[in-house]
Amino acid sequence: MHVPSPSSRSRQRIYLSLWDLFWAAASPLLALHLRDPGILFRPDWPPVVEYWLLSVGFAVVAFYAFKIQDNITRHFSAHEAIDIVETVLFVELMTFISLFALNRFDGIPRSIPLSHGVLLAAGLFAVRILFRIVSPENDPPREYRLCGDRMILI
Repeated sequence: MHVPSPSSRSRQRIYLSLWDLFWAAASPLLALHLRDPGILFRPDWPPVVEYWLLSVGFAVVAFYAFKIQDNITRHFSAHEAIDIVETVLFVELMTFISLFALNRFDGIPRSIPLSHGVLLAAGLFAVRILFRIVSPENDPPREYRLCGDRMILI
């Protein structure tokens, strides 16, 4: 079995949950559709595409930066819930600031960040709670070497 090097230059593994990626891509479109059902089929679609691309891009960056994929385990605690809320706030703030700087939310309703944030958080919480319900209780705990953090002591 190959054990990764403990040095600071060892390779980082990019690992994201498929459900999180799917929900990051679907939730902005669902939020737009719930706010205005015809917005996705209007001829002026570039603002919708800009919003979708920014939202999905910042969501993927936030999922990797906040490492919320590590929280899909047998146990779900308040710390994981706070991590999800922080991730959703980061996604919404960065999307809002970027979209406002680019086109002043032209063509996108102003309430979309709030509804998208609620939908994104609800989907992320739902999959973790569902996994907790479906997961058998007799799963062995994760191996210590796989979940340890790398540190450099000086």
